[in-house]
Amino acid sequence: MLLFSTFGRYLTKRFARAILGVFSTFFFLIGTLDFVELMRRAGDSPIATTPRIVQLALFRAPAVAEQIFPFAALFGGMFALLTLSRKLELVVATGESPARRISSTKSSVPIRKKKVLNTPTMARAKRFVR
Repeated sequence: MLLFSTFGRYLTKRFARAILGVFSTFFFLIGTLDFVELMRRAGDSPIATTPRIVQLALFRAPAVAEQIFPFAALFGGMFALLTLSRKLELVVATGESPARRISSTKSSVPIRKKKVLNTPTMARAKRFVR
């Protein structure tokens, strides 16, 4: 089973790392923008202090995380596949070497080699070509 093999654990780790990286980046960015928006809305209200606004932003965090996660999984998966394909690790996952794949695409008809004429006429022609 691929999931429990060493390579399967490696792929799972790469996908999880990419998804969590994209999720944390989006979550931090949206959380910061949400905090700034709440600070703008609060304005000069004496009741709205900075710790209360931070608390309100943290209360909204689970709803934001729930909306972000599908996109993080999508973009994280795309990022993981892109990095795996750049390092040719997807080729390894297929279990087939690149040389075998290239050789299987060759035509089955052998290519004939042309005979090189070594006549005195060819020798004279080579002198003029130089």
